[in-house]
Amino acid sequence: MNVRLLARCVFSPSLRMGGARIVALVRSICRTLTRWQRLAYERCLLASLSDGQLHDIGISRAEALNEAGRPFWDDKA
Repeated sequence: MNVRLLARCVFSPSLRMGGARIVALVRSICRTLTRWQRLAYERCLLASLSDGQLHDIGISRAEALNEAGRPFWDDKA
């Protein structure tokens, strides 16, 4: 969500949200940002695994690089 749009939704008299809705929105944004940060970190770790470690978890180097190359916002979950 665009910051200007968020500001308009929160501060516009015609679209004013209650306090609980603002808190819920901020929590949702924080959860999303935390998830994206975690995905970026995990994909970086995946790219750094050795061939032996990848073999142990049952994926190929190509699969690991494919997953590691995905953008952080590309979340299957």
